[in-house]
Amino acid sequence: MPKMREIAEKTGLNISTVSRALRDAPDISPETVSLVKRAAMQMGYHLRTNSRGSNTVGLIVPEVGSHYYSEMVETVERELKKRGYSMIVVIGGFDVGGILAAFDQMLKHDICGMIVNDCFVLDAKDDIQKHDRIAHSVIPLVLISENKVILPVDTISIANEMAVRQALDHLIELGHREIGYIGEFASDVRYLALTRYLAELGLPVREQHMKRGKERFELGGYLRAKELLKEQGEPRATAVLACYDQVALGALDAFAEEGVRVPEDISIIGFDNIILNDYLPIQLTSISNPTEQLSALAVKLLMDNIHEKDTHVVQNVSLQPRLVVRGSTCPPRDHTQKNQEVSAK
Repeated sequence: MPKMREIAEKTGLNISTVSRALRDAPDISPETVSLVKRAAMQMGYHLRTNSRGSNTVGLIVPEVGSHYYSEMVETVERELKKRGYSMIVVIGGFDVGGILAAFDQMLKHDICGMIVNDCFVLDAKDDIQKHDRIAHSVIPLVLISENKVILPVDTISIANEMAVRQALDHLIELGHREIGYIGEFASDVRYLALTRYLAELGLPVREQHMKRGKERFELGGYLRAKELLKEQGEPRATAVLACYDQVALGALDAFAEEGVRVPEDISIIGFDNIILNDYLPIQLTSISNPTEQLSALAVKLLMDNIHEKDTHVVQNVSLQPRLVVRGSTCPPRDHTQKNQEVSAK
């Protein structure tokens, strides 16, 4: 399938005009629409009509093994069912190629709109071009994205930078200065936010405190925590941020095996605030992401686009996270001892 840019070059039009012509936008003349669609078909572009007859929506997510994405799938399905719509789910993985393949696969189905969760970090020109192709969809589309790019479609994000800042501000307020990270490469958006904020605050970013790998979920957290305890040296990390709660649960297991007490010896914060947190022996301090609200908003924006295509205004929405403090964080041991000494005087 040709890229939107190639159709633009063939017709002598800009990409935005091509995109709008393929979607039959009312401000594009019939002659231009005909020119663009004829060129697109000649080049092998998969033209789809935005049929009101279909009541099926496509949802692309990276995976469904985590609580975060399974909750997203359940919420989208529930919100669509309320409106008389059904859903097709395609798993796209955590790279732009996988998402793009899922996108092409989805276009083969009789769908009236699509919700795409990209969940990858754009760091190359080719990736940005591919992402741009997804965004210039010929059907109504909502993009749930970690990337700070301006695109001509409804885009929803969670403010990861703010989430990381909330977590670090909490640890710093408790007295922590040696702060580490446990995570997987697929969640590097949080790792990058953490290292940026530590540097901004003038706090050390020590390589031996930053543990990332390809393993996911509890196994990834367990292995990274073992590496941290084995390799960190002095000064030791007194707190760590886990890229999401299931990774934090694996880290808790590793700490327990090594006789490291949480939070007395090391504090830990997770992301996503999964329901299991209320039933753990050590309840986890976690960033609560508004997954349910995000998913419901994605459905609402998509429905607005489908039913009010001519008047729909593209929106770029950032949802704010919330820190939930529980029992896995406390002041570092040295800080507590110093406070006790000061009080005794």
